[in-house]
Amino acid sequence: MRLAGKLDDQHDAATLVDYLLTLGVTAKVERQGEGWDLWIFDEDQFARGREELAAFKAEPEADRYRNAGREAEKIRREKAEREIEARRNLVQTGPAVARRGSRPLTMVLLAGMSVVFVSSNFGQDRKFLRPLLFERTVVVDGVEQWSTVEHTLREEPWRLFTPMFIHYSIAHFVFNAMSLLSFGTLIETVRGTWRYAVLVLFLAAVSHLTQVWWNHRHQELAFFGGISGVIFGMFGYVWMKAWNDPWSGFSISNQSIMMMFVFHLLCVSGFLGNIANAAHIGGQIAGMAVGLMPTFGGPSRKKR
Repeated sequence: MRLAGKLDDQHDAATLVDYLLTLGVTAKVERQGEGWDLWIFDEDQFARGREELAAFKAEPEADRYRNAGREAEKIRREKAEREIEARRNLVQTGPAVARRGSRPLTMVLLAGMSVVFVSSNFGQDRKFLRPLLFERTVVVDGVEQWSTVEHTLREEPWRLFTPMFIHYSIAHFVFNAMSLLSFGTLIETVRGTWRYAVLVLFLAAVSHLTQVWWNHRHQELAFFGGISGVIFGMFGYVWMKAWNDPWSGFSISNQSIMMMFVFHLLCVSGFLGNIANAAHIGGQIAGMAVGLMPTFGGPSRKKR
């Protein structure tokens, strides 16, 4: 993601973002002082974004910008519908999921996601979300600066886990909520709430630290959010248990496995916007590693 330039008016900034979307250029604006910064997500689209910014500043009342908002909203709605439909039949859960009452932690996680999403004005109130993000600022010698990873983990360790409650759009929230209900219900029902809680915390820590490492390696701040890193970890866990331990109580269809990897490719390609891909990959690898471990205290392996 790169800074393409600045605009003075919020309405102009929103109009340009909508117009860029109709051209296939994914962008966002953030308030900076009295103006608005225009950020382009895809490096390959940066030059086009700069060109369109210059053209917009030269002629902001041009006819081509008048219906940009309506067209952009249609594009966003169609994209959200595609994502929701793709997720709807994602997981083929095993017969153990019939016991729907045995998923208290899954419902607590979903409730936490919902409260944060609504309270943050559907992911738009960055001031509300700031205490939940991994990145934090400290004052050193009277100067505010970004904290180191070590200092953050020592002083405010909850930031290692709270990014999973943050979601930045309705599609983002719905997509992850449906996935959590599918994978989370299955794992909590089969393995029990306490083992499931340990797995969730482990996957959150690994996926979030992986994304922080990736962002900092590229000299970017880690303002990511979403439970998808944990979701991909759950997928990896269920996949390996179903493959390596047939008596564990887990099952997943080949179609679901294929769909998860197709979703991986869509995320990496940039088609779905600015995605925390490192969290997805780190979470899945961690989940697969745990899934390959022997099952202790699970369903009986004895044939009846």
